[in-house]
Amino acid sequence: MTPREETWASRPAPATFDEYLASLPTLQDLLASFRAGDPTFDRKFSRARVGMYKTLLQRVRKGKITRLAAERIRCRLTQAELADRVGMKQPNISRLEQPDAVMSINTAKRLARVLGLDDYRILLP
Repeated sequence: MTPREETWASRPAPATFDEYLASLPTLQDLLASFRAGDPTFDRKFSRARVGMYKTLLQRVRKGKITRLAAERIRCRLTQAELADRVGMKQPNISRLEQPDAVMSINTAKRLARVLGLDDYRILLP
């Protein structure tokens, strides 16, 4: 049986949960596998990310999420990761992602810098 034909069901069961976690492929492993199987994978993946961002912006226009949440998701950051990079606590990011949140200009500038945005004003309500 080639490694490609091997399935999770055919592997021996790990003895402990830690062994099970260690046996799981990483995201990098999965991406490498997809790239090896499809030379156009990177182009398709990039197109899918652009489509996801457009969907997020549509949700912003409909008032379902804030622009801050959309930009955080675009950057593939959790609230905790964004908070750490900005020097805030995660509950503050959660609060700022609420539709009725008030954000100072200084906070918007710090968030925009971390999110790679040219204009901090798009984060303001």
